[in-house]
Amino acid sequence: MLFKLDALSPLMWFSDFCSCTTAFVLGGFDAGFYRRFVFQKSLLILLGLPYKPLMVIVMGKKNSYRKYLQDTLGGLIDKIDISDLRKEFLKNRWLDQVLWLEGRASKEQKMHYRLRLVTIIGGVLVPAMVGLNGFPGEERDNRFSAYLPWIALGISQAVAVTAAVEDFFGHGEKYLNYRNTAEGMKIEGWQYFQLAGPYRQFKTHGDAYTHFAGRVEQYIRKDVKGFIAQAEERIEESENQRRVLVHVAG
Repeated sequence: MLFKLDALSPLMWFSDFCSCTTAFVLGGFDAGFYRRFVFQKSLLILLGLPYKPLMVIVMGKKNSYRKYLQDTLGGLIDKIDISDLRKEFLKNRWLDQVLWLEGRASKEQKMHYRLRLVTIIGGVLVPAMVGLNGFPGEERDNRFSAYLPWIALGISQAVAVTAAVEDFFGHGEKYLNYRNTAEGMKIEGWQYFQLAGPYRQFKTHGDAYTHFAGRVEQYIRKDVKGFIAQAEERIEESENQRRVLVHVAG
């Protein structure tokens, strides 16, 4: 059976490889899953074992942790001893906010990492390409030498653009803010479920509910104030830069 290839298996593998690569670049799943796919599925091809397409796994991997949180925390809410109305309040206020913050934190982290990677890698490549172009005593393809400065220019512009975009939108700062608030909200929820921390004085979840609801609203209010402060700071920086440019141009 070794190295016995099915006629359709290589085609399905190539289709899955393209899909996985695209999903990995777009942040659909992590590098560990990507490496396991390449190794395991390639081994199936070489051994001639039945090959199953990976499309469903790729589509379902992205929101697996979000789904886990929703099912786990939602199930815990259903089991605690409070009224159905308060359970709905917990799901539509606390749980919904946790899931939203998780999604935003994940999105901002991916954008921050992508922009920073382009800036870092491009910043390393440009000096190397410039040095290679001016290195004496080596015979190189004339066409390559002619295109090298333009390639370096393009990469340097990409570095400048990604750095400016990251500085303007502040994906790294937003990621830290969303992640901090999300983790704080989850810790608050777990303490409430276990009647621990600030809730140890209460005997039932019903007694502790009002205290928990008030602390959740404080978290949300703090997050909103932080977002507004960051937005105002960036608007002020943009206005200062505009004034400097106008002054220089005048």
